[in-house]
Amino acid sequence: MATHGQSSQKQFLANQRRFRVLESVLAGASERQIAEQEGVSASLIHKDNRKVLADLAKEHIGLADEVR
Repeated sequence: MATHGQSSQKQFLANQRRFRVLESVLAGASERQIAEQEGVSASLIHKDNRKVLADLAKEHIGLADEVR
């Protein structure tokens, strides 16, 4: 069973990977290329990409309303 510290560490590492995924997507890399680079499956990269974009959308929805 994972302790709170281990769980926090896993979450931290996942967030770091998601940031790298976003940087790679912005640089033009495909999900398959990113998966190879990260050593994980392409489906995980796809999920990471969707999650980080959804999180950014939630974070900035108020800003988008202000700009409109």
